[in-house]
Amino acid sequence: MDRLHKMSSTPDQEKDGIRTAGRNPGVNKPDPIAEGLRKLWENVEKEPVPDEFLDILDRIDAARRKEQGG
Repeated sequence: MDRLHKMSSTPDQEKDGIRTAGRNPGVNKPDPIAEGLRKLWENVEKEPVPDEFLDILDRIDAARRKEQGG
């Protein structure tokens, strides 16, 4: 746990790496906003990368290789 994290959380707000709501010390209910964001991010991670985006990355890589003389 880093120093900033130690300063921003109390033992009652932190359990197993999950930030809990700070209004009721001692009650370890997950913060609904944090849980919603976590679920949203998990869904985003599962989405495939669009082919158009991969093509753009390939063109950028090719341009960089050309600039470097390779």
